[in-house]
Amino acid sequence: MTRTYLFIPLASAIIYAFAALAIKRSLQLGVGPWRMAFLSNFILFLIFGSFIFFVKGSWVPSLWWPALLSGALFFIGQSFTFWALFRGDVSIATPVLGTKVVLVALFLVLFLGQTLSASVWIAAFMATLGIALLQLGGRAEHRGKTMQTLILSFVSATAFAGADVVVQRWCPEIGLQKFMSISATTTFALSFLLIPFFNAPLWKLPAGSLYYTFIGLFLLAVQSIGVALAIGFYQDAAGTNIVYASRGLWSVLVVWFVGHWFANEERQQGKGAMLGRVIGATLILSAVVLIFV
Repeated sequence: MTRTYLFIPLASAIIYAFAALAIKRSLQLGVGPWRMAFLSNFILFLIFGSFIFFVKGSWVPSLWWPALLSGALFFIGQSFTFWALFRGDVSIATPVLGTKVVLVALFLVLFLGQTLSASVWIAAFMATLGIALLQLGGRAEHRGKTMQTLILSFVSATAFAGADVVVQRWCPEIGLQKFMSISATTTFALSFLLIPFFNAPLWKLPAGSLYYTFIGLFLLAVQSIGVALAIGFYQDAAGTNIVYASRGLWSVLVVWFVGHWFANEERQQGKGAMLGRVIGATLILSAVVLIFV
């Protein structure tokens, strides 16, 4: 069987890069990370929360805790993602998010007792080196912001990795539809905690931001569905994750070639900085590939 279905996660990876650019522009125009996170979680709730209508069998609340935990971890990851995009550069935040797969491998060892292979150690080293390269070559005045972006993105990747481990361990027992509906509902319910931090009411988006907000969140939802379909229908989580992890590299390339479409100024930091980000993103992608070899 040919693996042409891997074009789905490839398309999702490219779409994510454009989604991040649109979201970054919306944040620059004053939407704020917390309103953006709320809106994004609401859309995901509409998509995955609807799985409740396909659940068969009885509901046993005592078994809900893994789905609740997954939803809480996803909420943390999503919030820190938008915070990282708000504070820093797309071409730094997105590659660091790709370390999620390496963190999943480490968490499976730490929390579920799986054996730590040599490839995981090598992948962890490569990912760490990739992260270090992401901050090379930039202007001195940007280094503080770069470090903050790295930290916020890594916290996000850690939370997402934790959510993935919970899904991998307990989703088969609970059932996909039930797990996803509970998890998505939990994420959206926690999003109401963000309301006090909005810089303006939800419906009062700044002038000019509605277009970028809609495009960014629409593309984000489309790529999420693409990844879910690729894994759900073709049962190839490894291949899907490898191809999807290329979003870090795509984000750097998209910023360089078409970032000006979104009034993005990251490429103005110079060829040295962007080259470091290309190499760093490539190392992180290589680490992800190594995990599944």
